[in-house]
Amino acid sequence: MAETILYLCPWVDVGGTDRSTVDHLAALDRSRYEAICVTTVPSPNRALSRVLPAVAELWPLAELLPGRQHSACVADLIRSRRVGLVHISNSRLGLDLLPEIASLPHPPARVVQVHEAREDGLTRYAATRYDSLVDAYSAVSHETSELLGRMGVSPTKRHVIHIGVDMDEFAPDRTAPTDLGDGSFHVLWPGRLAEQKDPLLMVRIADRLRARVPGAVVHAVGEGPLERQARELGAGLDGGLRFHPVQPQGMSSWYRAADAVLLTSRYEGIPLVACEALAMGRSLVAPALPGLRELTGDECGRLVEPGEPAEAYVERLAELAADPALRDRLGREGRRRVAERFTSRHCADAHMALYDRLLARR
Repeated sequence: MAETILYLCPWVDVGGTDRSTVDHLAALDRSRYEAICVTTVPSPNRALSRVLPAVAELWPLAELLPGRQHSACVADLIRSRRVGLVHISNSRLGLDLLPEIASLPHPPARVVQVHEAREDGLTRYAATRYDSLVDAYSAVSHETSELLGRMGVSPTKRHVIHIGVDMDEFAPDRTAPTDLGDGSFHVLWPGRLAEQKDPLLMVRIADRLRARVPGAVVHAVGEGPLERQARELGAGLDGGLRFHPVQPQGMSSWYRAADAVLLTSRYEGIPLVACEALAMGRSLVAPALPGLRELTGDECGRLVEPGEPAEAYVERLAELAADPALRDRLGREGRRRVAERFTSRHCADAHMALYDRLLARR
């Protein structure tokens, strides 16, 4: 008989961590695990339709119930569905429910998946407030696991399980490219226009790149609170920077069309867009954050030390613009590296092995 897993996440939207939620649930072995997905924060939940085929039940709580009833609903689901394990992914409400979940007459096992590798985020919140109520942590990178260790979490509770991508979906030889229009060198910047992703640095890079590589165009695909400011800053770039809305159908055709992918994040665990870009055989220019080093190594990207100015990114992009053979070599190595370690199949198999151990202990 399949064990029931309750998966708590803030929302299920397009891209990033949310996309990894979709892929993770879809890759679970349904003969062993039956999943119930609960989202806990008001949002468009634009990817819920992708989750629906993979789960037994889907509960967007913010759209169904007043906030004061959320904890009672989650507790009732655990009792009535005989949930054997709760998986909390990036949900503060899920963390705050841990005392109530642990005090149930037949408490389920509890896994907390942590994505951030920064001192003041949910990783710290989970480790310093609720560690005694957590059976295991799923850390998306070794850096995140080490951060948990510095906060006192036992090594036996820390498990590095990389997020990953579906290699069949992100397959360059089976993907038609998006028409990016005119331009001699197209750079894709996929991300939320928010402080973490530093879109204003992206605009400065686009400005300087146009002067260094005539005909270069940076395509920013995303939305967020800094969109207006980024658009205003890039208003005079004369076609060297183009903004595009979120792509609900996915990003594979955009990666296929681009010559290189640019990231400018201030902090990350392992960003899913970087995995997607490498799976699509695209060379990557990104900050040398520990999680990105873990993903790319030295063979499939050009990394820039954090804090370096826009010119450092422009230098790496110009190198790629001038050498198509180098772009191809980096792209092939990137796809090989993702296929070996960073696929949704690897992620699901590792989580199911962890679930098995925790459920056997119960």
